[in-house]
Amino acid sequence: MKGNSYKIIAVDFDQTLSYGEYPACGKPNMKLIQYIKELQANGDKIILWTYREGEALEAAVEWCANYGLYFDAVNDNLPAI
Repeated sequence: MKGNSYKIIAVDFDQTLSYGEYPACGKPNMKLIQYIKELQANGDKIILWTYREGEALEAAVEWCANYGLYFDAVNDNLPAI
């Protein structure tokens, strides 16, 4: 990744972005959500890295989108640039 000036940050969902108990999506950690959005605005790349899969994962991604948080990758590496 020579020449890239951004950071790649992976963030968990349960008890990190959301204070809910799996499989529910609970109260948002707004301080962290806002911080991640600021990192993205500065060009950093964010990966949602969670144990969730299937419908529970889809619910978490949709929950994040409701707070304006979108990911460059979900449970995966970033695509090669």
